[in-house]
Amino acid sequence: MNAITHEVLDLLQTARDRVADLDDCDELLVRATQELITCAAEAVAAFPQGSVDGAREALSCARGAAATAAFAVRHLHDTAVRDLRDRDLHDAAHTGQHASGLRRAASARHGVARSG
Repeated sequence: MNAITHEVLDLLQTARDRVADLDDCDELLVRATQELITCAAEAVAAFPQGSVDGAREALSCARGAAATAAFAVRHLHDTAVRDLRDRDLHDAAHTGQHASGLRRAASARHGVARSG
């Protein structure tokens, strides 16, 4: 392996370590990101071989990286949709409670007693 390959692999390992140190990120996204970095490192390591087998190995790593990235994007999308839906449901419930409280207050002002 040449010096440039070593330097790139060191940079990728540093990136992988920094991702592992993230505290405020979704665990699945951290693992997906680490897998992408691992795939990139494997592809970089395979290129200096300069052979058809090295190219096939690099292509295999690229396919793995693409599958991992697709998973990560899908996970982000699903999480965002779920969070938005949950927030909308919470807001709707809160608005309903607020409206119910306003109706009770209006009834009380007009002397109408409500039970329950």
